[in-house]
Amino acid sequence: MAYTSYTAGQKPRQTGLKPDTLARLLSDLCAPGVIERRRDGDSPLRIYVESEVRDLAGDQVTRFTNELYRRIYGLVSSGDANSRLAGVLAVEELLDTKLLEETASKVTNFTGFLQEVFQPSTDAVTLEHAARSLGQLVRMGGPLTTDTVETEIRRSLEWLCGERQEMRRYAAVLLLREMAEAAPAVFNVHVRTFIDAIFNGLFEDKLIVREGSVAALRACLRLVEKRETRYRVQWYYRLFQQTQQGLSLRCPLPVAHGSLLALGELLQHTGEFMLARYREVVDTVLAFRESKERLIRRAVITLIPRLASFAPERFAVAYLRPCTDFLLSVLRNPGERGVGFTAIGDMATGLARVGMAQGLQAFTLRIADQIKEAISAKNRGKNNCPEALQCAGVLAQALREAWRPHASQLLEPMVATGLSPILVKSLKVMVDALPKEQLPGIQSQLLDLVSLALANRPFRDGLPPAYIHSLHKSLSFSGLDDSSTTQLALQTLGSFDFGVQGLLGFVRAHILTYLDDASPAIRRDAALAASQVLQRHVQTEPRTVIVNNALHLAPPGGMKAVEAVLMRLLMAGAADTSPIVRRGVLEAAHKAPELDRFLAQADCLRAIFIALNDELVSVRALSIAIAGRLASHNPGYVLPALRRHLMQLLSDLEVSLDSRSREGDVPRHTSPYTSYIIRIAI
Repeated sequence: MAYTSYTAGQKPRQTGLKPDTLARLLSDLCAPGVIERRRDGDSPLRIYVESEVRDLAGDQVTRFTNELYRRIYGLVSSGDANSRLAGVLAVEELLDTKLLEETASKVTNFTGFLQEVFQPSTDAVTLEHAARSLGQLVRMGGPLTTDTVETEIRRSLEWLCGERQEMRRYAAVLLLREMAEAAPAVFNVHVRTFIDAIFNGLFEDKLIVREGSVAALRACLRLVEKRETRYRVQWYYRLFQQTQQGLSLRCPLPVAHGSLLALGELLQHTGEFMLARYREVVDTVLAFRESKERLIRRAVITLIPRLASFAPERFAVAYLRPCTDFLLSVLRNPGERGVGFTAIGDMATGLARVGMAQGLQAFTLRIADQIKEAISAKNRGKNNCPEALQCAGVLAQALREAWRPHASQLLEPMVATGLSPILVKSLKVMVDALPKEQLPGIQSQLLDLVSLALANRPFRDGLPPAYIHSLHKSLSFSGLDDSSTTQLALQTLGSFDFGVQGLLGFVRAHILTYLDDASPAIRRDAALAASQVLQRHVQTEPRTVIVNNALHLAPPGGMKAVEAVLMRLLMAGAADTSPIVRRGVLEAAHKAPELDRFLAQADCLRAIFIALNDELVSVRALSIAIAGRLASHNPGYVLPALRRHLMQLLSDLEVSLDSRSREGDVPRHTSPYTSYIIRIAI
């Protein structure tokens, strides 16, 4: 254990640095749902530590970091699984904290904490996070971590070859993967030993160990592929021999499954080595397609698109028909349907890369029928086969014109599955891939669904009642709660290309109301959606019109609508109670120079100047950047206000003793003038 300032069980010393806050934040990491919260960008411990260390100096920083390290060590060395995970998550959260003493000391301490976690009693989730964090530390530490990498590789290989303990072997393959990716130069010395040892993990009874071993093998093969060492053909041959031995029909399930997984990696990462063995490999794989073991059949299904991508010309001539017939039979089995649709899409993509996808045209009708069957109302439930929706989009991209008639027939059943991320993604792919005359149908039907979710009515008027009823019914099939549906609808409205549909009035009537929603996430998504619609409207709306062969300015009605929506957004950017909303609005304005002629008007500028005094440094910085850009559009209004703000910043900088305030003032107080200084200098 590298960290020795405290011993486990020692009582914390009083540092005068809000230990209760630190204890509470570390305790929160032990609470259920912490991983989901972190996926949403929640990192209060890092924010707290950066805030505290920034205002400390000398011995105070040392006392604070020692107290922090002691508490984290207490967590990672605990016998409680939740506490160990909390300790690892604390390290993960603090990895990029630059203010936490020098890099060498931080890397040494954090490495020691993580090494404590790799015990047979540690659960899989904690091991995965610990291995990932250790890999990041190795990347950060560079030469500082060479000895650590060497130690971990040797220890992991010993665990892999030693006494059979499933979780210890799982820890070993996780660490080996991370070391191969983070320190390839050190790992390269151990490749031969790794290749001999990895089959102990690939043939392990526990599935997660086999899957972890495949990931480690993938990292190793990528390393060998890049370095082009003279021994690589020997290593490839050794791996191939082992897989062939493991695929004898009398081998037990774990051995056969692990061998198939390894074969997939050899196809992807050994260049032309497998070309001379291609026929043997295909015949071996297809020999297992009728296996009664679900895992074996699933591995075969997943391997088929890899075989197609490896040698598409040979595959299209000799194996396309039997493989497609097999995959179509898989689609009739509800338990394998999802992986089957994914395989068909990947196979089509691999063939399309070299112009060999035309062979699939003979199967398009049967595939389309299976997609329709998988997403039909009687099989829908909670849209239990999203892979079918994805397959429809992938085939549109791969087959183009050949898929066009089937796309038209599938559009309504696809929309009837309800609003979901996979539906939106699939329809986006179809819009990009299919002819323009087919786009209005896709755009209109999705827009009706989005409008129904946001405004409780379809976007188009005069639709048949039966169609409206089916749209209402489809929203209940998406599997999302009301809040998630609203967020997805707002995100889709902003990001999807709905063509020339007049969305500005819809935004003004129905979207701006979401800026008053109780959820900050919904308010942010509403603001971003409105901003993106505004940008598209301004880009496509003509500034002039021709009347009686004469050029006239466009009617002011559209401009007034833009100004009204933009003003409401800027009010949210200046006054919303949530920083994510304020920052989101100003980031959108910062990325939208198309709106500058509207932003430069006095009413909009007043709202931007209010944000100059925001409590959040990032919001203040954005408002200054926007104001600086707008100075060329309305210098008489902007420059005097910026000068006043500059004088205020300089005054604050002179008298402030708060380093956090200085951090906000120093780097940015001249940013509005930078472009003009450069222009004059040039």
